Amino acid sequence: MSNPTTPDSSMRTCTGTTLAADEHHVSAQTDRRAANPSHRAATDRADEEGIRVDRERLLELNQQAADFFTAKYRDSWAPAYLVDRLGTGLAGDERFTVGYAPDGWTTLTSHLRRLGATDAEIVAAGLGSYASTGRVIDRFRDRLIFAIRDGEEIHGWIGRRNPDQDGDHAIPKYLNTAETYLFTKGSELYGLTEGAAELAAGAVPVIVEGPLDALAVTLAGDGDYVGIAPLGTAFTDAQAEALRPFVGDGRSGIIVATDADRAGQQAAQRIFWQLTARGDDPRHLVIPAGKDPAELLQTAGATALRQALAASPSLASGLIDARVAVYADRLDTVEGQVHAARRAAEVIAAVPSTSWPVHLTHVVTRTGIAPDIALSEVFDAAHARTKNGRVPAGVVPAGCPPEPDWDAVAEPSVSEVSAAETGSGSLAGSAQAVQRAASVGRHPLLPTRPTTRHRL
Repeated sequence: MSNPTTPDSSMRTCTGTTLAADEHHVSAQTDRRAANPSHRAATDRADEEGIRVDRERLLELNQQAADFFTAKYRDSWAPAYLVDRLGTGLAGDERFTVGYAPDGWTTLTSHLRRLGATDAEIVAAGLGSYASTGRVIDRFRDRLIFAIRDGEEIHGWIGRRNPDQDGDHAIPKYLNTAETYLFTKGSELYGLTEGAAELAAGAVPVIVEGPLDALAVTLAGDGDYVGIAPLGTAFTDAQAEALRPFVGDGRSGIIVATDADRAGQQAAQRIFWQLTARGDDPRHLVIPAGKDPAELLQTAGATALRQALAASPSLASGLIDARVAVYADRLDTVEGQVHAARRAAEVIAAVPSTSWPVHLTHVVTRTGIAPDIALSEVFDAAHARTKNGRVPAGVVPAGCPPEPDWDAVAEPSVSEVSAAETGSGSLAGSAQAVQRAASVGRHPLLPTRPTTRHRL
């Protein structure tokens, strides 16, 4: 669902103070329409011609384009391509609006002109652009077309090039509508409207990299999973906010299904901080290297993709493993254990506190650190991220409880301090403390906190 009025402010992250730069990386702001050169050119040209195109007219032009694209679809290469990739041409599926943009310079623009559209209106709708000659030409040519919808409204389009041109890198694989007053790519999500009924019934959103992957997930998901794709841009705060209704209330964590390459892994890290800032405990789709959801559907079938989605592990676990691995050659020292636990704690503190016990168990097993020290590190990380204002105003997920009044915390007893100093605190006891805290939505009382923290 579109959220065109939500500003994409600097992405706030739930982290400690020692996060790596790549995990702090956030998109500064949603691409602003006025800052887009192509949009400015179109607007200036329209202004010169005295044309002000209102919202209703832009929606009407997009609907006329939809009628045109769908009429051209059946006799093009597009249906066979989708059948090969997805097992269906989608023509009979009312959830999706697919079409074909013919291979011609002015096929659509000429059609729209016959319906009464002016050149300035066509450009303002993002359906055409001014060539160097001053002539308006079609933006989409010889492409499989997917409508970007917000409910019943069509806000824009995304087109996939003819696969016969896949060797020509001068032609972009995917092309979006130009920025318009209806369409801002950093605010739109392909698949959100198409899967609205399934999501309302409890389906899990799955963030993927492109529209074909989104379709593959939704088709294979059989009502349990819905593919969601950003449009050629890094996942933004505005897009994360659009998924907020599907976070919490007993729902399973949103699944991140970015590619397995380095760029995909970095994207998954950024998405982790965005989703946890909204109270989610995201998961990560694990599929064979070099494949994406559409390829898995094509080569192994819907059952294999659905099983992989169901088996998606916690994304936090992967991030924790990566952080601990940095200190693998130093885990035989107290300093190495504390460093590893501290870095892992930043991740654990970001997820809802009901998930802390399983991650703490994993960290203690991997590092050999005393359970109470590991738990103390998590509390410190959670305290730091709320104190430093890294959680957006009004957003206090379960893993980011309200800042506690540490002055009101009782001093530990002699026996409690003794147990902490000798490392005899049990993980079971720590886990029970976390679970008690989760049940009341606050930090548990950590008696050993003043003495078990190792300052390095």
